[in-house]
Amino acid sequence: MSDATTIYVPPFTVTNVSVQGGVAYPSYTDANGVPVPPGLSPIPVTKGCTAAGFTFTRQPTLRLVGGAVKTIGNDPTMEAYNFLDATTTGSGSTTADTVTVPWSAGVESTRGLVLLFAETTTSGSMVAFLPTTDPTIKNNGV
Repeated sequence: MSDATTIYVPPFTVTNVSVQGGVAYPSYTDANGVPVPPGLSPIPVTKGCTAAGFTFTRQPTLRLVGGAVKTIGNDPTMEAYNFLDATTTGSGSTTADTVTVPWSAGVESTRGLVLLFAETTTSGSMVAFLPTTDPTIKNNGV
């Protein structure tokens, strides 16, 4: 499913995450507050963009811990650079985790991305990993 008329502007905010059957289903808005339709793949972003961040404000029992990214059409072998740690900013109720998908300057491609959430107890102990489905991001928009 794709919407060829809308080009989304990174970074993205994860606005909601529903969890079903051990999988996380996030909803996103772009930097302009435009919602990304559920299931849209690839997500077309600004042409030539060199990074697309995904930020999630921590919930009492859910946090974004990282992601795995791979260029569609390349060999599927995973290397260390395909695994992205989340960076953390803020504190208390404003603590946010961000995973940033990089692109080399001047390279247009489609990247597959699986975000990885951690379900925790309210005291922060790990309960389970929750991967997302595989949205793709394409940096060849207008």
